[in-house]
Amino acid sequence: MAKVIPESISSIEAATAGEKRLFKILQNNLPSDYIVWYDIRVNKRYPDFVILGLDLGIVVLEVKDWSLNSIESANSNTYTLSTLGTKANPLRQAREYILNIVNELKKDKCLLQRITMKMLKSYISMDG
Repeated sequence: MAKVIPESISSIEAATAGEKRLFKILQNNLPSDYIVWYDIRVNKRYPDFVILGLDLGIVVLEVKDWSLNSIESANSNTYTLSTLGTKANPLRQAREYILNIVNELKKDKCLLQRITMKMLKSYISMDG
């Protein structure tokens, strides 16, 4: 069971039905060493889910409670829905969120490491 922050979103009125459903799925099905944040602020933006796993890295999920039948058209920037009009492409949204996260992490000098050729050669020789 993954560690989720906050521990529950069932009482959060702004959370959509799809977000609540996915929250439970992630909480109950990801390994215990994974951390899942819901609606965490990253550089004045709020991705739906940010997931951190040692074997996975960082993943951002953007949840849309859209019916497949409501999608009239889509391109790399937008989706046009019969129910909601034109909306940002969720893949583009998630990409922008992850780039924001990476830029924030780059500000922490403890997280940066220069890789020298010696380190690279050592790593390659360890892999066989």
